[in-house]
Amino acid sequence: MSADIAIELPMKDVIVELRLEFRTDKFKLSGPLSENINAGNQFYGEDLAIWLCETLPQWKLTYMDEDWGWLVCTRKDHSSDVERNMICVYAYPVDDQGASDFGNWMLNILTEYKTKWLGFVIRWKSGPCNPALTRDVIAAFEKLGVQDLKRTEE
Repeated sequence: MSADIAIELPMKDVIVELRLEFRTDKFKLSGPLSENINAGNQFYGEDLAIWLCETLPQWKLTYMDEDWGWLVCTRKDHSSDVERNMICVYAYPVDDQGASDFGNWMLNILTEYKTKWLGFVIRWKSGPCNPALTRDVIAAFEKLGVQDLKRTEE
């Protein structure tokens, strides 16, 4: 599909954001963290972000630290892609008072689509989650053996 084509997004009865919550001891939730990550906020989750990139090579994922956690996303390689997939990784250490009541980890899966505004200005707009990515991420966590996997669709 050409980058010059705007996509009309049907928004009725689609999953725009998928939240996964789960427990696992496979990823680090304690111990020292570098002071230079997450704009000094120091969040756990880098090892989970790396694992996602390595476990799902077909998605050509990369990761980066953000001031709220870790972002795993499709590479921005100036290609003519009309879709951008993102997985937001949040960690809730056991001693964290703001922790989720359900799990130690939360992921939000989102997809943005390239659209045109005024016929020529390219912008990214949230749309239906890529069902294949969703399926692959859930399958990877099930294979890993996470506990209490909870799925919330928005």
